[in-house]
Amino acid sequence: MSKKINFILLIISILFLNSCAFLGGRLYDDTGKKADARLKEIIEIINNRDKEALKNIFSEKALDEAIDLDEQIDYLFDFINGEIISWESIVRGAGTNSINRGERVKTSSSRYYINTNSQKYFIYFREYLINTKEPKSVGVYLLQIIEAENKEERYNGDPKNEWFGIYKPEE
Repeated sequence: MSKKINFILLIISILFLNSCAFLGGRLYDDTGKKADARLKEIIEIINNRDKEALKNIFSEKALDEAIDLDEQIDYLFDFINGEIISWESIVRGAGTNSINRGERVKTSSSRYYINTNSQKYFIYFREYLINTKEPKSVGVYLLQIIEAENKEERYNGDPKNEWFGIYKPEE
């Protein structure tokens, strides 16, 4: 009888530990917290008008692929009217997490509203959190900030084709 009880306890323990490992990836995923931290970093950089710090959040690949990032940064700093004083999340850290043939890729896509004392903006950014296949891609690769009232006409959801750098509408 004792062997049967031990066997049943062993099976229950194995099932419990497997379910914790399965649920742990979902329940304890800190992607949303990382997205909030990235947003706070972006806000501080914009408020300080720190061009080098803004470049540093972009991945090495984004820095290579972005067309005239310095001009994009100047545009962004001129575009934001006032100091950012508050924010609210819409979607924080949604993305993908995949393992294929030993290569792991995890992306994050976040949307927020940010407020200055005179204007409300919509901010969207995408980044690779992990990319063992292409490590130079880790970091932000896309940043878009538009007036909240223009969100419907200027933001069309996740882009099918990735672009790199800071969104600047065509004039």
